[in-house]
Amino acid sequence: MYAIPVRSATEARENFSAYLDDVARKSPQAIRRQRDSFITMSFEHINALLPDLFLTLTYDIEDDGTYSGTIEEIGLCGNADTLSNLASDLAEQLMEYAQDYFTDFNKYFFSPNRRSHFPYVVKALAQSDIDAVIALYKYA
Repeated sequence: MYAIPVRSATEARENFSAYLDDVARKSPQAIRRQRDSFITMSFEHINALLPDLFLTLTYDIEDDGTYSGTIEEIGLCGNADTLSNLASDLAEQLMEYAQDYFTDFNKYFFSPNRRSHFPYVVKALAQSDIDAVIALYKYA
């Protein structure tokens, strides 16, 4: 038994517009289809669910004055002429990785070394633009 109301998939399908309105304007909604259950939520709900999830951007200044850095939780690395450009480049890499993660979800989610990336991928995809992704960084 679930603590939140669960609609049948048939009911959600028959009233799909109302179902989506409830997700967008009221609260996350649950659906049951035979033995499977799902929760649908908005990006706003995802950001509220993961408020303390940040990305650690470690960086060094190279001898040539460029910045090399890594998003520690994901292992993405880059180099750029300024810290700001490094942050932007890594945010773009993260968004590409997040799209790949969702495109081939089973490959990534069920890989032991990539499963832990899932909350970071979801948090990144829930952001409205690259600047919002960059705002998730904690610099170290």
